[in-house]
Formats: sequence, structure tokens, C-alpha cells
Amino acid sequence: HRDLHSFPTRRSSDLRTLVVPNGIDPSLFHPRDRQEMRRRHAVAPADLLVVSAGNLIELKGHHRAVRAVRSAREQGLAARLVVVGGGPDAPFAAEIRRTVDETGMAEHVHFAGRVGAETMAEWLSAADVLCLASDREGWPNVVHEALACGTPVVATDVGGVPDLIPGSDFGIVVPPGDQTSLDKAICEALTRSWDRDGIAAWGMSRTWAAVAGDVLREWSAVLDGADAP
Repeated sequence: HRDLHSFPTRRSSDLRTLVVPNGIDPSLFHPRDRQEMRRRHAVAPADLLVVSAGNLIELKGHHRAVRAVRSAREQGLAARLVVVGGGPDAPFAAEIRRTVDETGMAEHVHFAGRVGAETMAEWLSAADVLCLASDREGWPNVVHEALACGTPVVATDVGGVPDLIPGSDFGIVVPPGDQTSLDKAICEALTRSWDRDGIAAWGMSRTWAAVAGDVLREWSAVLDGADAP
């Protein structure tokens, strides 16, 4: 496996810009007792739980996650979806709910609304897989946080996702906007045996403390250069 510390920062070709990726707070995002988290949030033992997180806007792709979970159910899997993010007045909420109704998924989709970091960590620990079906992203922290909780991720090939999911041991990366590929990936992720401890070790290897260290080293180098004769 690659270690996140093998690519914590990246220098631009002109040597004037350094990119420092985000980290996670390991005091919040770490493997929790999965069965306890599922009991706490009323997830049945037989359910295969997919979490889709983010603002209820079109580019986050929650409507695609609904269709992917419906596809998994059509394959005989006891899949259900929890959408974590903005309330019913959010910009795209009505369209997501229309998708739920049109696909006959009302009994299998739960809208958890906005939650704090602690509850987010509980949902991620309870989940079988995180689905991020976004059209675009930067460095999506929810992917990083899910991995730190030991949860595999199905996500679109946007922004920093390929760096966060560098191989099939951690999740599945699909083309953005490709519903068929997303459907297949969710089914595969829900039926695979995952090394959740290995996933967590990868996700937790890049913390906010590491980010602070990278920034401090860069500023120190800049200041040392400024002091040079």
C-alpha cells in the first residue's frame, strides 16, 4: 500500500506554489464499534448501508446514489441509503426526493439532515460503503474521513479522489456522471470482503497535525531564505 505521507505536498512546476492536502482529526474519525453504531442509528443487522454525504445540491450526486442503491436492491441486496446533508429547504432537496419517489425507494432512503462531526463519524462507522457521486470536488474530506473510519468508498474520478483512493483495497473510482458504472461499483462494494483495519490505517495516516507540520516546514524554509544574505 502507498502511505499518504508519500504525497503530502506537491510543488508546482514553477517552484513557487506548494499544494498541501487536507487531513483528518483522528480523535473523531477512527474505527468505532460498528455494531454499536448501527444499533445507535437503527440500522438492521442484515441491512447493507450506503451513506451519501454533502450539501443537497445537484453536483453532489445524491440522486445518482439513490439510483445506484435501487440497482443494488434489484440485484437482491438488502441495500439502504442514508443521505447526510442540508435540510428539506436545500436547493436540490426536492429533486432528490422526486428521484426517491420515482424509483420506489421511499422505504429504503433516510434523510439524516445536517449533523455534527461526531454524528458524521458514527454514520461513517456504521456504513458498509460511502458513496460520493459528485460532478466535481477538490479534496473531499468526507472520503478521507470515511477511510479513517475503516469504511470503503465508491467515488467519482474528480479532484483529489484518485489520491485518496489509490487502489482497489480502499474503494472503487468511477467516471463522473456514469450511472451504469456507479451502479456496478456499489453492488461490487456491498458484496466484497474489505480489510477495514487496513483502510483505517491508510485514512488515519494523514492528520491535521501532519498538515500543520507541512505548513510550518514551508514557512520556515521561506523565512530562512529571506534571512539569507
